[in-house]
Amino acid sequence: MEYRDYYAVLGVPRSADEKQIKIAYRKLARQYHPDLNPGDKKAEEQFKLITEAYEVLSDASKRSRYDQFGSYWQQAGGSGRNPVGGVEGFDFDFSRFGNFEEFIDSLLGNFQRAGTGAPDPTARRARGSDTEMPLELNLEEALSGTRKRLRTPGGKVVEVNIPAGVQEGTRVRVAGEGSTGAQSGDLFLVIKLKAHDFYTIDGENLLCEVPITPSEAVLGAKIDVPTLEGKVRLTIPAGTSTGKTLRLGGRGLSRRSGGRGDQLVKIRVVVPPAVSESERELYEKLARSESFRPRAYLDRL
Repeated sequence: MEYRDYYAVLGVPRSADEKQIKIAYRKLARQYHPDLNPGDKKAEEQFKLITEAYEVLSDASKRSRYDQFGSYWQQAGGSGRNPVGGVEGFDFDFSRFGNFEEFIDSLLGNFQRAGTGAPDPTARRARGSDTEMPLELNLEEALSGTRKRLRTPGGKVVEVNIPAGVQEGTRVRVAGEGSTGAQSGDLFLVIKLKAHDFYTIDGENLLCEVPITPSEAVLGAKIDVPTLEGKVRLTIPAGTSTGKTLRLGGRGLSRRSGGRGDQLVKIRVVVPPAVSESERELYEKLARSESFRPRAYLDRL
């Protein structure tokens, strides 16, 4: 039997305690979860392996046998039952969960219950069907999280915590608030993002347009630009023309894979509709002395 070093799989020392093992598993499970790596067979196989490693190292009895007998730990006693339906089959039902954290929390709970004599959590009474309803959030709420008071399709008023970092199409599970049966189904809130007066959503990036004056365009400037978390200082390079796009890194929406997208600021040079007498004199003086000829190429036509 091939020996698998489960400690190396999770990237923890052999002396790691239960908390260290759980933290390592959470991190790797998020990285290789099949829903976050659609069609990636290598990621799926790695997810199976880290799940197998966590099942063994999180159970004191299994871990003891593994430390003593290595790859023959199962033959040394115990069923080696996998609470998620078998690593080889990998038949766990992800659709029951509103988000990744619910899946991980349930999975960790299953591992802890495995071998304790607790009832198999997959054995359920007949239950009502799950229900979906849309929930509209503004961009700030989606980024930072919020608490919403709403009426379910069944007429019940509930308060729901919306986690930070949800995106368009994210499903937030509200347990037991679906259609009724011997056991009530669940309600899934499907997130919709409201249109914004300043931003345009482009995937995980936010697009916006900011006006600057001719002198700021020629000389360069530092200007205040709104973001979802308040204004930040943006440097306008000297010689900036209309249409130039500047990037505010990490100021966009949350990414499914972690981190955030960017805020892309499109510059528009705006000419004043009217000028004072002194300003006009300065512009006339500039016109007489400037050497820049933006239409020089037309002379060749």
